Amino acid sequence: MIQRIQTVYLFIVSVLSVIVFFSPIAAIITKANVFELSYRGFISSPPIDALHSSTWALTLVGALIPVVAFVTIFLFKKRKLQVTMCYINFLLIDAYYIVAIASLWFADQQLALPSRWSYHYAIILPVVNMVLTFMAIRAINKDEALVRSLDRLR
Repeated sequence: MIQRIQTVYLFIVSVLSVIVFFSPIAAIITKANVFELSYRGFISSPPIDALHSSTWALTLVGALIPVVAFVTIFLFKKRKLQVTMCYINFLLIDAYYIVAIASLWFADQQLALPSRWSYHYAIILPVVNMVLTFMAIRAINKDEALVRSLDRLR
């Protein structure tokens, strides 16, 4: 049913993922510039055109996470598929971190300047999404166990 607790968990995952998508997640700080990483790529302040690093993979994975979570809400009649979609979302969240770290590393190598990395608050939200997705999986499995136990009584 759509009013189950896993719906709340998955909706929160969708909302938090949209927040992460539109927020800068990290920055590369050099002596002269700050390059912030977001879905649009690296944006520097003050504006210069020194860093040309592709972040299409980060944008793609970041856009898929809320879509998969939101679609999963409406698969409430197919609980096994719903669990599978939750596992896929879990893997997408892992991939988001891998792609973000790889993007930062490659951009840092391209700059070839002394720099340091800084993380914004939005980098923590995918971890919250992982916990909420895990809680949704547990709730879906409880529903499946309840339905199976009711089938035995018939």
